[in-house]
Amino acid sequence: MDLRNYVAENAQELEIWAEFKGVPVLLKYEDRVAFNRNVERCKKKSWKRHQQVEELSDPKVIRYLATLVRDWKGLTLGRLAELMAIDVAPDDAGKPVPCTDDNKIVLLEKAYDFDGFVMDTVTDIQAFRAEKLEAEAKNLPTSHGAASA
Repeated sequence: MDLRNYVAENAQELEIWAEFKGVPVLLKYEDRVAFNRNVERCKKKSWKRHQQVEELSDPKVIRYLATLVRDWKGLTLGRLAELMAIDVAPDDAGKPVPCTDDNKIVLLEKAYDFDGFVMDTVTDIQAFRAEKLEAEAKNLPTSHGAASA
């Protein structure tokens, strides 16, 4: 059996709701090889003292990470003020922040460690598998005579 072909043919697209500082965020799983390949594409090459050097292009990395953030729940301007240095009027604190491409980029750029949270979480297959197993367990029929919780 050719494992590479089997894995490619049977790959699943996994998503998980993970919590970032009290805000549920829906993230897409990315295997380490694909993640590293995509981050590698975010490098820019330049010349310094007649030698080529590679540096990560922060805007490219941020745009890539934004594609892995699918949605969030309960993010308001008031909650956002706790995640980044912004001033929010009391009347605006309850206004929801929609999950748009532009808002994802701002959050990744400005909210302390949100980019690190996304990078760490999207490649953690155990977290994705644990959520899938929990969901499957909830859908299992209970046995007759068992006490229900």
